[in-house]
Amino acid sequence: MSHKITLHTLPYYKADLDPVPARDRSFFLLVTGLANELQMLNRTLAVIVGSLPDEDCRIANQGSSAYGMLIARLLAGRLCEGWKILSHFSKPLKAEYEPEMEPEGRRALQEIRAYFNPKRGQECLIWKVRDHIAFHSLSETVEAAYALFEPTDDLGDYLAPTFGNTLYYTTELLQYRALQHLSGADDHTAALDRLITDTQRMTSAFNTAIYAFAGVFFKRFLPIPLSNLMAEAETIDVPSFEDQCLTFFSELPVS
Repeated sequence: MSHKITLHTLPYYKADLDPVPARDRSFFLLVTGLANELQMLNRTLAVIVGSLPDEDCRIANQGSSAYGMLIARLLAGRLCEGWKILSHFSKPLKAEYEPEMEPEGRRALQEIRAYFNPKRGQECLIWKVRDHIAFHSLSETVEAAYALFEPTDDLGDYLAPTFGNTLYYTTELLQYRALQHLSGADDHTAALDRLITDTQRMTSAFNTAIYAFAGVFFKRFLPIPLSNLMAEAETIDVPSFEDQCLTFFSELPVS
């Protein structure tokens, strides 16, 4: 089943961006690109979770869980890069943009700063995931995670005639134990729940803050295209969320 959404086009030329100070222009391009990436990763994760088969399909569920865990780790990594972008533009953002941003955007920035600058005794799980199991792979984290296995834990891998459907599942189980080790949670399920909660909350906060910043940027530097925004509308067909599916095991594309 398809649905319809309406998009409003904001057309402009490179010549329109040329007069913008390089500092502001670069930040605009970086954070709007970040917003796209966060939406893509968050939506991909939601589709994977929504595609999980019945509980009795153990192997298929394990494959999809591995897929979802990868996206969650990548999402954590991109959120950390987003924090770096915000930090580098912190002073002009506070002085020149925040006073004109919508209240929701200002509150979102406060939430982001509080999360990535935790108080003494608190930890930022997203940053730890980024450093240990997302953008970097540390042997000491692997060993610490391995030590959490019990001697009788059920491990193993799934080998198929094709690489595309081969899943080395023991290392995926290790990722869950690594997350448990990094979070300090009692079990890997609680650790994963915390990571999902944190990444979803920060994704929402970043998107809200970026949208509010972009509104000020457009008013300041692209007022003419913005004044015609409502006239530039187009309705397109999109698939329903329920119709989307993404699983690890599948028929492979023909090369």
